Amino acid sequence: MNPGGVSVISDIDDTVKVTEIPAGEPEVLKNTFFRDFVAAPCMPEMYHMFDRNTAFHYVSGGPWQLYEPLVDFLFSTSVGFPSGSFHMKNIRINPFEYESYQDLWKLVRDGSKQTTFDQKIDQISTIMTRFPGRKFILIGDSGEQDPEVFRAIKEQFADQVIDIRIRDIMNDQEKNPNRLDNMRIIPPSFENAASCRDYLEN
Repeated sequence: MNPGGVSVISDIDDTVKVTEIPAGEPEVLKNTFFRDFVAAPCMPEMYHMFDRNTAFHYVSGGPWQLYEPLVDFLFSTSVGFPSGSFHMKNIRINPFEYESYQDLWKLVRDGSKQTTFDQKIDQISTIMTRFPGRKFILIGDSGEQDPEVFRAIKEQFADQVIDIRIRDIMNDQEKNPNRLDNMRIIPPSFENAASCRDYLEN
């Protein structure tokens, strides 16, 4: 990667892939383990509007055990998100260890809370520190703590963060506008391909 240029740091769940975390554990589990993955509306088109020299980093509170199905989905020819590095959560995987079940339960129960907040701050900070000459665009959603994570990153790396975009699945633009202050809003849905194009061109 060039020392200069632009990089995108992107969340995964409910940003580029529909997971429906605000709907609760049953829907999250179904959309993660039992249903075909679905791309968030208009997001592949948005990511392909970036210059071909843009670098991508996908940061998720999900476990590394989901890496292969996520890569197969996101980078498939039918979905076509730009390839990039992955930064995910480490959990134990030995099914014969009691601690493994504790980790899995904690991930389901607290996945969008403090553990993920701290993990994302740490991983994003590491990326930005590693590439001090690059400018960064941060893209996430309002269903978890991405606005708060990105605001903290912006305060720490003010000269590097040039844009913050939030897919507003919680309608915070109306219900809690201060939460998304100075962030670009991405609608959670689009009527059709034409409305997606209109949004991207404006």
